[in-house]
Amino acid sequence: MLRLGARVGRYEVLEELGKGGMGVVYRARDHELDRDVALKLVTTSAKEGEDRGSARLLREAQALAQLAHPNVTAIYDVGRYQGAVFLAMELIEGERLDVWMKRAVRPWREVRRVFRDAGRGLEAAHAAGLIHRDFKPANVMLGKDGRVRVLDFGLARVAEDPLTVDPTPTAPGDPAAALRHLADERTGDSRLDTPVTQIGAVVGTPSYMAPEQHRGAVGDARSDQFSFCVTFYQALYGERPFAGAFREELREAIREGRIRPAPKDRKVPGWIRRIVVRGLAAAPAARWPSMAALLDALDADPGQRWRRAGAVAGVTALAGVAVVALWRGGEGAAPCGDAEAQLRTIWDPAQKAAVRKVFMASSRPFAAAAFAEVERSLDDYARAWAVMNTEACEATAVHKVQSEELLDLRMQCLGERKDELRAQVEVLASADATVIEHAAQAAHALPPVSQCADIEALRAPVRPPADPAIQTRVGAMRRELATVKALLASGRYADGLTRATALAGQAAEVGYRPFQAEALFDLGQLQEVTGDYAAAAKALREAGIAAEAGRHDQMAARAWIQLVWVIGPRLGKAEDAELLAKEAAAKLERFGKDDLMRADLDRTLGQMASDQGKWEQALGYARQALALRQKALPPHDTAIALAESDVADALVQEGRHDDALDAYRRALADMEAALGPDHPMLISTLTNLATALRAKARYDEAGAVFDRAQAIALRTYGPDHPALATIFMDRGGVERAQGKLDAAVAHYQRALAIWEKALGPDNASVGTPHYYLGVVALQQDRFDDALVEFRRALDIWQKALGPDHPSLSAALDGIGDALMAKGQPREALAQFERGVLLLEKAEGPTHPDLAGGLTGQGLALVALHQARRATPLLERAHEILVANPGDPIDLARTEFALAQALVDADGDAAVQTRARGLAEHARAAYAANPGARRETEAVLAWQAKHP
Repeated sequence: MLRLGARVGRYEVLEELGKGGMGVVYRARDHELDRDVALKLVTTSAKEGEDRGSARLLREAQALAQLAHPNVTAIYDVGRYQGAVFLAMELIEGERLDVWMKRAVRPWREVRRVFRDAGRGLEAAHAAGLIHRDFKPANVMLGKDGRVRVLDFGLARVAEDPLTVDPTPTAPGDPAAALRHLADERTGDSRLDTPVTQIGAVVGTPSYMAPEQHRGAVGDARSDQFSFCVTFYQALYGERPFAGAFREELREAIREGRIRPAPKDRKVPGWIRRIVVRGLAAAPAARWPSMAALLDALDADPGQRWRRAGAVAGVTALAGVAVVALWRGGEGAAPCGDAEAQLRTIWDPAQKAAVRKVFMASSRPFAAAAFAEVERSLDDYARAWAVMNTEACEATAVHKVQSEELLDLRMQCLGERKDELRAQVEVLASADATVIEHAAQAAHALPPVSQCADIEALRAPVRPPADPAIQTRVGAMRRELATVKALLASGRYADGLTRATALAGQAAEVGYRPFQAEALFDLGQLQEVTGDYAAAAKALREAGIAAEAGRHDQMAARAWIQLVWVIGPRLGKAEDAELLAKEAAAKLERFGKDDLMRADLDRTLGQMASDQGKWEQALGYARQALALRQKALPPHDTAIALAESDVADALVQEGRHDDALDAYRRALADMEAALGPDHPMLISTLTNLATALRAKARYDEAGAVFDRAQAIALRTYGPDHPALATIFMDRGGVERAQGKLDAAVAHYQRALAIWEKALGPDNASVGTPHYYLGVVALQQDRFDDALVEFRRALDIWQKALGPDHPSLSAALDGIGDALMAKGQPREALAQFERGVLLLEKAEGPTHPDLAGGLTGQGLALVALHQARRATPLLERAHEILVANPGDPIDLARTEFALAQALVDADGDAAVQTRARGLAEHARAAYAANPGARRETEAVLAWQAKHP
């Protein structure tokens, strides 16, 4: 195990990436060539001997380094390090094949493409005299650049290397070992998946090993071919070809060649199956002569030959032979044509170049990374669309396993997806700074092509208009709706709102309820993101009603889920939102399982629980939403990163700052992987990460993270954007905690100036810097200035939010604190009491924010010599803070106040002892905070009087 920062030659270790049977892999920095590499430190077995093993590994690594092939991980450097051998390898950003296989059911054509590439990598290794010996899904990577690479030749050998040859068979497994039940293979912890690499023992991963390897012989190129075909079979059919819950069962099935029957739910052509089954032959001689021969067979698609023959037949027909081309079924010309040709002029090299040109002309520092992610995402989308289109057509016209009715439904769905892709590309081709900022998220937001294979959903009772004229109008409106969706996803809200408003009016005139629901839904979304929450609620409610009337269950569920968000977190009507949430869940249940919609509902419920101070519930919902998105979306999708941030926010609210830091860092890593290191979407996560670091008193680290967020915002938006005001506010909080009060004032004033200019002097956000300027003034003993700032904040918030809004309680508590400092406890008590009443009315009797006002009341009553009245209020505040851990300074304030009240109330000896303990705990918390010097001194003075 290497520590972070360790040097291996010219490489600096940055982080551990994973462990394997023969070593550990690290991300490392090659400072000479200014690039990151994967650094694998390979160990030798004690049985083989360090010198002999190192010499063998060096020879194998050097042989690998000579192999330059696009489908094999590149080896840059090899050498020795402290008795081990290291390999510096290409660092691949992408997805392992085993993850890719589990994430979705892949069409056979897509699987074939991936395995042809992986097979070429194996073929190249064999041609160089190298045998892999452990080919399996975990040892193949699908890079973000689209390339497939075979990796981890850690068990590889040079074919003629005598040191690796050990023909002695292993002894059969003993019965006791065979009876040990293996873990479920789906967990990834199965012993069948555990490589055994000792010299003189079975080498490889049992589920993927050839029969000769199970007998203890050293594998050759035909053994790699067998492992390749096991993996290929698993990708095609969703299960491995040989069954066996125990190792001995598996070994016997492999030796006897007992291949499972093909699952009925997987449609794989017979010619593909025959190729794979031949590679799984128990006798090596019965397999393909080489990987090259196997790959040649994969390339020789009988369907392609048949289509070419059909083209020749067409030429013959021109010479006088009558040929009838059939669309559905029958013999003759290929019925399904070239699906990729349908995407020309939509997302082809010319369109791609046009979008790239627009992005590269932008001054945005993240434009190149944004285009790279857009290109990857849309390439994948277009490829999936073409595969699905061909598959849908052939299922009816060639294989005759699908009805014409279902083909029509699938083609209608694919037509809508094509329109949405076209609209998104058109918006990207005329991108401004806002579109570029939202480009990656917009590309990810395209509805999945896989929905066009969801038979149950396609057959939902949403009937097209009976009138052909209305059908034509709805078709035209659908193309306009695709543009509205693209504008919404790309952040062009004003343009989208204008077009959505007009479209909703047209939909009402036509009266086709299912489409009217869709138009109203997108209108409501645009009204929500532009801040018109009342209008959004109205549009979404109407969308839900129209969807119900049109029997459009999916849209009804989506409309009610979005309505819960607007009514709850946006408008603050928690009780109404909770009732709507139950209705939304029922509609979702009726529509059927949809992980992403359920995740959206859980995210909303989590936010509502957080708003009510129900931290444990909020965390539960956030974790459910994250798990559902991870299940439904590819790794590093920005929606996953946002869900990670939600989990982190909930952990902060529970006081679990260490766990929150880990979650924020995972979210940040996912965002960076998808968007690059300079994208403004990172700003929010960076500021939350810095705030969590501040809560752990890691002020210097927090400042560095804030610096990065500030630099991104400045480069992206310039010096006067409201995003910078938020960062300045957070920076002020760190400086206040450090006791750097003048610096904090400067940042609060900069935030105030930005918000006043951008939002106007009476916007609710403008009240926030006034409030914190009052907090600093209190710390600096400028009590009159503090009172002015708190009253200004209260005035702004009352006008913007209304006289009964719970947020007013913060300003009221600030006024109370200033009046206490001025020696006016009776006037202060009235302010604290009003704040507590507002919070209790809106949030209930246990909300964490109540502790501040209750503590203020207690302090005022102690100052008024009414300690017995103060004690129950302070006990209640203490219970709330203990149940909802937050800033330790808040707890310290309440503990010291309670200590004073208990002593002043003339408690018995036990009570006095408790009071001294509370005071000491408060003193320790204050002493750990550089900005609480005055509070520390006050506790020390009290302790001197009450030893």
